[in-house]
Formats: sequence, C-alpha cells, structure tokens
Amino acid sequence: MVAKLFVKQLLPVFLWAGFSYSLSAQITYTIEYKDSLSSKIHISITPTQPQKGPLTFVMPRSVPGTYSMISYDNFIEAIHGISTNGKKMDMRKDDNNASRWYCTDTTNTISQIHYTIDLKKMEGRLDPSDASIIRPGFIGLLNYSILGWIEGAIKEPVQCTVHTFNEWPIFTTNHPSTQMVKGAYTFSASNYY
Repeated sequence: MVAKLFVKQLLPVFLWAGFSYSLSAQITYTIEYKDSLSSKIHISITPTQPQKGPLTFVMPRSVPGTYSMISYDNFIEAIHGISTNGKKMDMRKDDNNASRWYCTDTTNTISQIHYTIDLKKMEGRLDPSDASIIRPGFIGLLNYSILGWIEGAIKEPVQCTVHTFNEWPIFTTNHPSTQMVKGAYTFSASNYY
C-alpha cells in the first residue's frame, strides 16, 4: 500500500522537482558598469552550485570566425574567488602563461569568481573589431572579450545580467528588441557559446 502511494503520488512530485531544478540550474554571469569616471567593468560568475577546489577559470584567446589568437586574458585584473562564507580566495595565473587561473584552495567551497576588465586598455591594444569599447555614454561589449568560463561548465545553460546607469538602454544580439530595457537586463542562453 505504501509503495503504491509513493509511485502514484510522491514519485511524480520528486520527478517534477528534479526536472524543475534542471531547468533552473544555470551559470550566472553579472556584468556591472556604474562608474562613469572609470573604464573598468566588473564581472562575476556564479556556478550552478558552489564548487570545492581546485577550480579552473578559462579566458578565450580567439575570436569566432577567425584563426587569430588574441590574449584577452591580458586585460583581466583583480581576479579572485569568493567562498560560501564570504572569504576572498586567491586565484593564480597559469605558470606557462596559458589563459587560465587556478583556485587551489581545497578547504573552502567557491560560490563566485570576480574580476575586472579595463576596456580603455583593451581598446588601446587591440584592433577595434576584436575589442570591447567604451565611449562617453556608451559601452560595446563582445562577450568573448570579457567573459570566461569555469572549466567543465562551458555547455551549461547561462543567465547573464547587465547592471548599468538607469538611463542607459541595453541591447543584446542574443535577444534583440526594438524596445530596449534601461539600467538592468537579464537574458539567458543555452550555453557559453
């Protein structure tokens, strides 16, 4: 009798809960630019679940549709992890200058990765077609020039939120619209690419 009750009433609830979780489990990227005197944007990446170290962060070195190598990792500054208890965790650049950073702390669980990118520095060193740009009242961001990924999670669903000045319209080619939202916008993609 108990087994029948489980199969008929409780099993569907567990299956629905598991399915709902898998639909909502996404890596969250947050891009913030709210200081008009700075050319730096702030990025945070939150994995679907906190991760025990070691953890590897990867920054791309190529532009889709080309064969050139571009060291976008040279523009990353102040990269660090945040533990589930709020502790700042060191991330170290690969010794062979690969576009990777490692958090080797195995005692804490990583809940986020934070870093900044200086857009003016990027624009000054790269071809304009390969760089994100900044102008008074405007920034243009190429996702592959500012967003890296956590190794092993590149194919997971992604949610991205942009926070900027309340009067700035936000446009994305992932979900283009003639009615642009201002100040903050969240959109999703099936994976990093």
